[in-house]
Amino acid sequence: MAQQPNTRSRGTREQGEQKSRSRSTAKSTGQSRTQESNAQSRTQESTAQLREDLHQLTQTIEELIGATADDSRSNIKALRDRAEKRLKETRERLESRGERLYGEARDTVEHRLDVSDRYVHDNPWTSLGIGAAFGVIIGMLIGRR
Repeated sequence: MAQQPNTRSRGTREQGEQKSRSRSTAKSTGQSRTQESNAQSRTQESTAQLREDLHQLTQTIEELIGATADDSRSNIKALRDRAEKRLKETRERLESRGERLYGEARDTVEHRLDVSDRYVHDNPWTSLGIGAAFGVIIGMLIGRR
């Protein structure tokens, strides 16, 4: 009889631990979704800025082409200098955006790996079952060839 309360308290304790794990998993899932949303909005902003930069560069090049028909050397030199300046600015912006996007992608992948690792540690039997199911499916697909 003394062992029944002990098993009940152990069961209650395990249920409490499972609930806290599910809450932490839900929090990390919510954080992951928020990070994905933020990354998408930053990507959209970068895309809009890139379009604007390319539009400005295109306009400058068109002005340069139009000015070459006017054979005035000072006008061509000024437009060429302006086109070179915008080209350098655009190149620098693109390089900095590329580095920033690379960093964000790396951080996102690291975060997802951490979440996956935490899930596997919190739910080892579920993870084992998923791995076994994938192994069976891949084995069946390879065996049919």
